[in-house]
Amino acid sequence: MSEIIMPWQVDLPMGNKSGVLMSLPDSYDLKEQRKNRVLLVDDSIRAITALNRIFCELDCSTIVGFDGYAAISTLVEQNIDLMVLDMTMPSLSGEETLLRADALLSEIALMEGWKHKIPVVIYTGREEELYIREEEIQFFNIVDTWKKPISFSALSIKANEVLSFIDK
Repeated sequence: MSEIIMPWQVDLPMGNKSGVLMSLPDSYDLKEQRKNRVLLVDDSIRAITALNRIFCELDCSTIVGFDGYAAISTLVEQNIDLMVLDMTMPSLSGEETLLRADALLSEIALMEGWKHKIPVVIYTGREEELYIREEEIQFFNIVDTWKKPISFSALSIKANEVLSFIDK
């Protein structure tokens, strides 16, 4: 069984968890007042914890996936308003996650007539450019790229900017 570290725990370990999907609780329980559902996908517990804290403080409901497979499952099963996606994950890269999720959403769209694009923030420590072009994905809109490492305060500002963009 995988150990899950919650945001309020003080000493977070370094390392990766894989294959885990969960909603992390925050300090408030105002789910009916939450307006945006944000999917956070990263294999780093530290990154997920920081992102979860920021988006919860911005009054979002967060869903966490520690790998691309968990992200794809969530995207197919739930309505997501924004996805923050790490590009370098061990089992399935961010690019491959987007391509596979796009293919599955394409099948769903044929059956259900679903047409909207999910905004995506690329959250990466990689220096090289993305290998995926916007033309290759039909159901995702890459709205920003956040480079690691980044300070908590800068990350909070960027998250607020992205949320104001998608709320329009």
